[in-house]
Amino acid sequence: SQEPRFLSVLSSEQRKVVLNIVGPPAWNGNPVGFHVSWKAAREHYGPRGELDIPVSAEVNAVNATLPLPGGMIYRISVNCLSTDASGQAVRGPALEIEEDVPVDGYDVWVYALDSTEAVVSWRASKSVDIFKVTTYIDEGRGDFRIFGSEKFDGKHTINTTQSFLLTDLQEWGYYEVSLEGCSEESCNKAVKATFRTPPKAIPKPVITRTEVTGASSFEFAWQFPQRDQRLYNGFRVRYCTINFAGCVLVYTKEKNMTVSSLKPASNTRIEVRAVFTDSAAKEVLGPEATSVVKTWTNLPVVHIEKGVNIEDDVSTCFLYWSCTNSSVDYLEYRFKNNEPWRTCNKSSSCDVTIKYGRNVTRTSGYLRVTHKDKSLHMAFLRGCNRYGCGQGRSIIVDQPVTGSSTITDATVTPKGRTALLQWDHSGTRGYCGVEVTWTCKGNWTVEYNRERLAGPYKFGGPMKMQIDYLPVDARECKFYLSPFQFSEKSRHFGLPVQATVQ
Repeated sequence: SQEPRFLSVLSSEQRKVVLNIVGPPAWNGNPVGFHVSWKAAREHYGPRGELDIPVSAEVNAVNATLPLPGGMIYRISVNCLSTDASGQAVRGPALEIEEDVPVDGYDVWVYALDSTEAVVSWRASKSVDIFKVTTYIDEGRGDFRIFGSEKFDGKHTINTTQSFLLTDLQEWGYYEVSLEGCSEESCNKAVKATFRTPPKAIPKPVITRTEVTGASSFEFAWQFPQRDQRLYNGFRVRYCTINFAGCVLVYTKEKNMTVSSLKPASNTRIEVRAVFTDSAAKEVLGPEATSVVKTWTNLPVVHIEKGVNIEDDVSTCFLYWSCTNSSVDYLEYRFKNNEPWRTCNKSSSCDVTIKYGRNVTRTSGYLRVTHKDKSLHMAFLRGCNRYGCGQGRSIIVDQPVTGSSTITDATVTPKGRTALLQWDHSGTRGYCGVEVTWTCKGNWTVEYNRERLAGPYKFGGPMKMQIDYLPVDARECKFYLSPFQFSEKSRHFGLPVQATVQ
């Protein structure tokens, strides 16, 4: 960035110095504004400060008013602020001038030496008998209370700097100093100056939220222990891609930020530090709070939360799915890994239902597809949009035991009060176990008894189960077998099959 084209003082009064700043004819980047700084040229503990003045590309000149205490010569510096093509802030070389600011009666300023001490100074252009200096402290409630008061001889002090040391101040406090010039009869109107003592250690911010909002953007927020914003100078935020191909540095008073113009699927490291500017206009940084955020890929990332196969006439499969970004435009499915992908085209054989509440971070819904495959046990799904299709996901499809039973050739061999049951499991549909129910004659009432044989059983073949200690001979009892399947909250049973006596 270049230096300003022109810098001049339009008027100079105590605490009201008006500058005229003109930018360069052609900026080397995108114009942001001007950085103005000042310090007393011949006073070691004199006033100093800085401020940023925004400008637009259409307005290349600006007037700025500086609150400079009177009675001193100041060195005023102005830099052009711009950003380069990557968004990085750029500060150009300084253009400087000196200005002698007159004092109208008297003026005061304060220089904090450390967390507990400060130098109070003043200059006068007229003689008074006594200077009365009162210090107030604001403990964050918006009202000042008196911290201390001193009186000093005001005679023979015209155009000289008078100073004294304030001690026993509170760490990281906000103070106001009031200076009154008094004669025997009365005191003139007070002039005031505020200052703050620095903390012994600046605390670290806490990053409370990071949220990806797209393939090229994310948001994040943080908190800071110090609630009084007068006691620090905001935050310095830096974010860089993990390989440090580029970093952006931002100063802000806010506690949240939106980052955009990133590449898809890029990892970005965030660093947040609190800033404190001391009396020497030196920037002091606290420890950094860090986090890493990865933007979305351009392709949808779909997850299958649950899959269920319904044994109806057309063999319907339901898939509950979710997408971690809402860029999904349509879904593709298949039932074997080597099959081609098929688009769910919202027909009678396949449709998609989107749950209400779709937003930029999450989309979810159901896909219903008919397949006419009685042995279906696996489903694959992927999301697609204008960039292509994302990675396919698979799930084992639950097989509720409904409709006709898969148990065949059920027999019972009676052996006194013991029964030996045998059956075959037909087909490829699995189940978690078999429940055997029986009732026997000779009892005063009909009594059903149950026994369960746990699985799982996923392959066909003969199975056996023995029932002991029957109340009567096994020939006096009837036995029924039902396969069952577990779900998250219930158990599903197939139709019972009666065992024939051998």
